[in-house]
Amino acid sequence: MDISELFQHAWMARYAGDYDKALAMTQQVETLASPHDYAVLGRVEHFYRQFAVDRDDLTTAWGHSEASVSHYRQAGLPDRLAHALRHQAELAQVTGRVELAGSLFREALTLYRAQTHPYAGDLANALRAYGVWLGEHGPEKESREVWQEVRDLYQSVGLEQGVEEAEARLRKWG
Repeated sequence: MDISELFQHAWMARYAGDYDKALAMTQQVETLASPHDYAVLGRVEHFYRQFAVDRDDLTTAWGHSEASVSHYRQAGLPDRLAHALRHQAELAQVTGRVELAGSLFREALTLYRAQTHPYAGDLANALRAYGVWLGEHGPEKESREVWQEVRDLYQSVGLEQGVEEAEARLRKWG
């Protein structure tokens, strides 16, 4: 199996609840990767972060998140960096790093918006997470604007559950 297939099978094993297999395959990818293949190493660390989050080991998850972001920065991959930053922001939020979370969300959104054709679902997911953060820590006007955009983006990709959540949040402002 090549690296791409190993990643795919590892993620499928995770979804199936076979963490031992998922971890073993991810470790195999890490072994196969060149020390300067920052894109692969960023994804390895992203997988490790998710495995740690799944176990509620947020301290370990944070370390893997930092490593993933660092590798993606070195790889020069703004789409993957934006995705990793969004997850790091969510982790910062749940671990009480409120200001850092806001900063990370904004950086992720800046990267998504700088892309020529960002996938609307990825941008919507990042905006949704930022909207949740704004609802707790930001100005109401900005929060409302973000949720309007979230609704529109989820509508554009046909994700009805996302549209419903955004509309429910918008109803609180009338």
